Amino acid sequence: MLNLLSSAPWWAVLFVAVPTSFIGALAVLLRAVWPQNSAHRKELWQEWQRERARRRMEREKIQKSLSSAGQGEQRQLPPSR
Repeated sequence: MLNLLSSAPWWAVLFVAVPTSFIGALAVLLRAVWPQNSAHRKELWQEWQRERARRRMEREKIQKSLSSAGQGEQRQLPPSR
């Protein structure tokens, strides 16, 4: 067994161990931060949707004001993510 450890390709061991450790730590962090109560999750989701709708309305308002002001050609704003 010890001979196997001394001849192991350490780059391959690190290639597997580092992402696995990172994903595990991320899962622990998400479990600690993400609300466990489904009502709280629903509230977060609705807040996120309201924020997206608010940003969309702001973009549309800006586009409408630019087009009504006779700015010539209308600029295309990048799509939201």
